[in-house]
Amino acid sequence: MSDSATLHATPCAVCGQPATGEHTYHEWVICGDCAARSAAYERRREDRVERLAARAERTRQDANATAQRATEMASRIPFGQPMMPDHHSYGRDRRYRERIDRLYGQAHRTWQEADRRQRRAEAAAENTAVSSDDPLAVLKLEEQLAAAERSQARMKGANAIIRKWLATAPDTCRTELAALGLSETAVEAILHPRFESKPGFPSYALRNNNATIRRLKERIAELRARREQAAAADGEDAAEVVRPGLAVVRNVAANRLQLIFDEKPAESVRAILKAHGWRWARSEGAWQRHLNAGSEYALERTLQALEDA
Repeated sequence: MSDSATLHATPCAVCGQPATGEHTYHEWVICGDCAARSAAYERRREDRVERLAARAERTRQDANATAQRATEMASRIPFGQPMMPDHHSYGRDRRYRERIDRLYGQAHRTWQEADRRQRRAEAAAENTAVSSDDPLAVLKLEEQLAAAERSQARMKGANAIIRKWLATAPDTCRTELAALGLSETAVEAILHPRFESKPGFPSYALRNNNATIRRLKERIAELRARREQAAAADGEDAAEVVRPGLAVVRNVAANRLQLIFDEKPAESVRAILKAHGWRWARSEGAWQRHLNAGSEYALERTLQALEDA
C-alpha cells in the first residue's frame, strides 16, 4: 500500500472515522468534522471570555458614572458649608447630602462588582481544565495521563537512585538523577529538602500523583463510553416521559441531561429546579445540567422533590 493510501486510511483519533491527515491535534490525526467541532468549541470559549470581560467593563463604567454624578452634586455645595438646622432649607439640604452619600455607596458597591466580574473573566481566560464539552477532551486527558505517568516513573526512579547511591557515591547519585531529566535545581531540592526528614520525593507526592492517574483513567473511560453511546444512538435522543408534562432527554451530542416541560413550569417548580442545579437553556428549550453521574443523582432528587411538593 502506498503512503498516500495509508494516510487516507488513518482513523480519526476522536471518532474513529477515516481521516485524510489534513487536520491534526499534536501527534494525533483527526477528521474534518472533529476539527470543525473543536474549532467551534474554542470559539464559544473565547466568546464567553469576551462576554465576561465586556460585562466587567460595562459595570466599571456604570460605577464611574455614578461616582461622577455624586461628585458633580457635591461640587454644588460651597466648600466647608455647614448644615444650618435653624434654616428653612435644612431638610432639603440634608436630603441632598444623603443622596450624595447613597450615590457614593452605590458606586463603591458597583466597583466591587466590576472587580469580581473582572476576576471571573481572567479566571475563565486562564482556565486550563479539560471540559467534557470539548470534542478533543479524550486526547487532552490522554496527554495529561501520559505526563502524570512520566512524573510517577521519574519520582520512583529518583527515589531508587537516592537509596542506592547517595550514601556511598553522591556524585554518581547526582549524575543519574540528572540523567532522569531533573534539573540541577530540582536535584538539589530533592537531595536537601527543606520540609522533609529524608532526601527524595515524599510518599504523599507519589500517592497524590497516583490518585491523579486513577482519576484521569476513570474520566477517559467515562468519556469513551459516552462517545460509544452517542455513536450507537446515531443522533437520536429518545425522550423519556417521567411524569405528566415532563420528559427527560439524555442529549449525548450536547453532553447535557435535559428536562423538557410541555408548558412553562410554575414558580415553585422552577425554584425546585434551580435548587437542584438545573439551568434554563433558551436555545435548547430545556432545563439542563451536564450529563454525568452527578446530574443523574440530581434527577432522582428533583423528581422526588417534585413528587413531594
